[in-house]
Amino acid sequence: MFGSLIHNNANMSAQQEMELASQMLPGIDLKSVNQVIDDLITPENLTISYTSTDKEGMLHPTEADLLAVYSEVMQSEISPYEGIEINEPLMAELPQSGQIIKRKKLPKSGIEVWTLSNGIKIYAKQTDFKQDEVLLSAKSIGGYSRYELDEARAAKILSSYLDQSGLGNFDAIALSHLMAGKIAQANVNINFYDEGFEGQASPKDLETLFQLVHQLGTNPRFDATSLSSFINRTKPMLENRSGNPEYAFFDSLNAYSTNHHPMADMLKAEHFDNLTLELLQNVHQDRFADFSDFVFFIVGNFDKKELEGYVNTYLASLPKARRKDQKVDAGLRYSDTVKEIRFQKGSSESAHVAHSINGKIKLNDANRVAMSATLMVLNEKLRENIRENLSGVYAIQAWQDYRDFPKEGYSITIYMACDPARVDELNEAIFATVDSLRSGRFDERYVSNAKAVLQKRFEENMMNNRYWLNRMVENTFGRENTDSFLKYPKLYDKIDKKLISKTAQKYLDYQQNKLSLIMTPERTMGLKAGKSTEKAGVQKDTP
Repeated sequence: MFGSLIHNNANMSAQQEMELASQMLPGIDLKSVNQVIDDLITPENLTISYTSTDKEGMLHPTEADLLAVYSEVMQSEISPYEGIEINEPLMAELPQSGQIIKRKKLPKSGIEVWTLSNGIKIYAKQTDFKQDEVLLSAKSIGGYSRYELDEARAAKILSSYLDQSGLGNFDAIALSHLMAGKIAQANVNINFYDEGFEGQASPKDLETLFQLVHQLGTNPRFDATSLSSFINRTKPMLENRSGNPEYAFFDSLNAYSTNHHPMADMLKAEHFDNLTLELLQNVHQDRFADFSDFVFFIVGNFDKKELEGYVNTYLASLPKARRKDQKVDAGLRYSDTVKEIRFQKGSSESAHVAHSINGKIKLNDANRVAMSATLMVLNEKLRENIRENLSGVYAIQAWQDYRDFPKEGYSITIYMACDPARVDELNEAIFATVDSLRSGRFDERYVSNAKAVLQKRFEENMMNNRYWLNRMVENTFGRENTDSFLKYPKLYDKIDKKLISKTAQKYLDYQQNKLSLIMTPERTMGLKAGKSTEKAGVQKDTP
């Protein structure tokens, strides 16, 4: 509507736009498209844009250099693009099927639970929330915490590489042609303590989704050419990202939060220095050699009989070794002392600040709901007190994270982007706001608002495939029953001011355990960039 007003165009519905396009497309041919490009891009109206990182020692092309490259390209003979024809299927031969050997149904949720002949478990929830959507997730205990550092980094990179390497006999270009017109995608993932798959498809392409999963598990594509291309594209992107002040801030926050554990590093260009095809292949062969402890979750508008057939053919046929992997403790521990780090980066008008606390928690539904409600009240008060009343921040937000190994724990982070000159003043206001929750000095309306929002979100989420999928995965691998989230409304009814204050007292105690990270623009701390300052009782450092 806005575009129609600005450009004085007719305001059409999506249906009208579709009908108009359908009428016009038959009259448009390749020659017409090429003529439009020739008319629009001429030497007289040419703009060449160059973007790069501005850092010491970097050589940048001159205007004459850029024009010379343009001239060379325009004078060269470039062969027209020729499409390739794919005449073979994604899987030339279907695997020997297994079977479902055990079935049960969770009565409250209607979730089907099947056990396959190779040990795989299936949790399937049939819905009609979206007619054209089926979601899939799979998980197995394992992950890269068991590896040496180079292997662990290869494991972190594996998913991104396989997304761009192709599959089986098909390189990336051939695979994209093969998948043209199909709505199906899948990818592998390897995390710190687990590995698995993620995927989705339209109901008509559900078999293709299962074929992709089977191929990714048993016949991924590894070749030197695709790896070289992947590294050459990815490393420069990571190098450029490292110069971004906001990235530097969150990279530092992650490093200090995890006590600089090397396996917890955010991905960096130097992590590719020791990457080899052999490392990637070894990790994949190890993590996907045994599917007997995998659990697959499928949610969406599927036909049950069809799904059973695909499960028997493509999942029950996956290899099994019955090795029963356990999580391996790699020594990752989170910051648990009072520490403040200040450093300078960049020249923007904004400071970035984060205050993080870590602790123990019993990860049950009651505690999760209490934490969600408390963070909702905290965020509303932070917005009112810090952003609206003090007008000092560009953004402020608190969020929580959970972990379940080696012990159950949580972290709460309060982040703000603000005026560099007001950092200390606004920090005091943040902790005054936290203290108001801990002492119960807040109005009942905050509690009522939190309850109303949580209830509304729950009602909406009950019609959302992704929500069902995520809760099923989280609970099945946690301490609650797979469908225990259905009782959330009863837990919402128990939320009151006393619960919020009690939760804040238990989990928002910044006196004993607080990591504060403060990044200001260069030349705003009264010291040169790269230097550090110290104050008694508080560490100030430069990442």
